[in-house]
Amino acid sequence: MNPVRAPKFTAIEKERTILRKINKFNAVLDQQRCELPYLIREDLEAHFSGIQSIIRNFRNEAGHPTGKILDREQVFVLLHLSIPCHRKMYQLRGYFQKQIQADGSPKG
Repeated sequence: MNPVRAPKFTAIEKERTILRKINKFNAVLDQQRCELPYLIREDLEAHFSGIQSIIRNFRNEAGHPTGKILDREQVFVLLHLSIPCHRKMYQLRGYFQKQIQADGSPKG
């Protein structure tokens, strides 16, 4: 792991709830936003944080069911929205892995 960035990301893992982890991660990411390539920065808020929020809300609803049944069209839309979210996650992962390799740190 990158010794410069490791403490920031390690602090995220220590958070107890997923919402706190997401908020902490977004705060760390905001500090590094200007370093990110344009392809990753573009629509990062909408495709990553926005979709993450939707996923978290539905996960919470599944854990505390209200009896609301999702219709087929809504599930279809949500599945399609997850694609750009996952694309951003993999772009971020690839970027940080390249940064680790460029720093000469071991992969990890």
